[in-house]
Amino acid sequence: METGGSATYPDWTDALDAVLKGLPDRRDVPCPHCGVRALRIVFVGNPGTQLGYCSLWCDNCRYGIRPSRVLIPDEAEFFPFDTNPEVVASAIADFREVYPDDDVDDEDEEEAEGEQEEQTR
Repeated sequence: METGGSATYPDWTDALDAVLKGLPDRRDVPCPHCGVRALRIVFVGNPGTQLGYCSLWCDNCRYGIRPSRVLIPDEAEFFPFDTNPEVVASAIADFREVYPDDDVDDEDEEEAEGEQEEQTR
């Protein structure tokens, strides 16, 4: 995991995995951006399926991610989807979101388009 301000989306997903494995205690995982152990996580999802999304951010540097299609662990507290949006928003800090690398997505799309063109020939 990179620290010092150059964390990538994969660095953040590694931190998410570590936080999920450490629940209910999440304070032992360092922020991939700044290295401070101040990560917070909030889940929102379906109580029946325990699928939803989460916001994972650092209370120190205010960087984080918002992955979707997350399986909410049994030991995690979460807001059901029908929770008042203002209540959910009040539980999640305002943070700068890290996104997957656009170049990787573009390469995948170009490769898929090339394969599709070959199939139509």
